[in-house]
Amino acid sequence: MLLFITFQNLLLALHLLAVLLWMAGHILLLAYYIPKALKKADRHVLKTAYDSYKGWAIALLVVLTATGMALIACSDVAAADWLRFDTAAQRKVSLKLVLLGLTVVFVWSTRYSIMPKLESGEVNMLPLIYHIACIVAFSASLVLFQYVH
Repeated sequence: MLLFITFQNLLLALHLLAVLLWMAGHILLLAYYIPKALKKADRHVLKTAYDSYKGWAIALLVVLTATGMALIACSDVAAADWLRFDTAAQRKVSLKLVLLGLTVVFVWSTRYSIMPKLESGEVNMLPLIYHIACIVAFSASLVLFQYVH
């Protein structure tokens, strides 16, 4: 059997690899580092973990956004219909774009609002926990909406 590697297949492979790393990093923060920080009552544990991941996270978000938009452009939905809800394909694209927007807002808020306040001691770890949990929920929803018809 002859294997055809198309541009769209390469985009999809890169997108799926970025999804895997994005989700793994955030789940690791949520399932390992947050409980560890709460148990020790030490926000520096969480800050250290966040600082080591944030560079990767931003790069992955850029890759996810670029490949996701390119995959949407390769779909049957015209760019003018990306935020319409008339057909199943339009609804899928629209929901993914809305979830992407929410994810970007929460990532931006975490990086530029929550983390500086956590570092200075103005807030406890709870807002960061909520933000990371929301990012994981939005990201998981993006993956699950791929299978909605």
